[in-house]
Amino acid sequence: MNSLKIHLGFILPLLIICFCFEFVFLITNTVKHYENNLNNDYSVVIASDIKLSEDNMKDVKYFQKLEILSTEDILNQLKNNISQKNLDTLKDKLPNFYSIKFNKFINENEVNDIKNELLKIKNIIKVETFSKTHIKIYKLLVVIKFILYTFLVFAILLSIVLFFKQIRIWLYQHQERIYILTLFGANFFQKASTMLYIVFLDNIICFVLLVAFFLNFYNISLIVDYFASIGIDLPVLNFLPSLIQISFYSLIFSLLCVIIVMLKVRK
Repeated sequence: MNSLKIHLGFILPLLIICFCFEFVFLITNTVKHYENNLNNDYSVVIASDIKLSEDNMKDVKYFQKLEILSTEDILNQLKNNISQKNLDTLKDKLPNFYSIKFNKFINENEVNDIKNELLKIKNIIKVETFSKTHIKIYKLLVVIKFILYTFLVFAILLSIVLFFKQIRIWLYQHQERIYILTLFGANFFQKASTMLYIVFLDNIICFVLLVAFFLNFYNISLIVDYFASIGIDLPVLNFLPSLIQISFYSLIFSLLCVIIVMLKVRK
């Protein structure tokens, strides 16, 4: 029972911290997925006196694609209300309309910069950015990211406090053994070996638990149904590389915590 308490005292905070980092990875990628979807739906419409090509747009920031917009639908709606002669005159005088797509999710300042860049191009007479809704969504995503990273900072601070606290508890538990080893002239790593072993083993257990949870993440109907109910389409992610990375850093950090505490004992 005591052995279980020793491991749980370290595994639980470690599991929570690693879970927070992995959750940040999930939310960051979900936000990025939404940005890509929003970017695919977003475009700027321009009107020009002459026909344009993609060469005219080569200096526009984040430019991806230029599509011509047909005016036939507008003319078809008017053909019953005006004469054919006026319709032909209108058709000749109607400017060319284009839709511009971008290769990234542009923010408020970038929208304004791009609008100014487009208006500097000769023969472009009108630029409509439809930015009101786009910028509102962008600001919402910025707020989500801010909350997420604030949460991450608190998680890091909490992890440092919990790690040092738990290692100090181990230190008190092994104080007598360390004292005896010191009397026999044991080196630093021999004295710290028990705590280093516990930290290494607990990190392995934590990694296995995280892998078991996140590799079955999309099979947990409670989570998937919840996100579906609030209209969020979760991207399909490969959690394994990020879990390996997070677990590696948590192991290094845990071992460093043990070494720092043991160095203080040595002094």
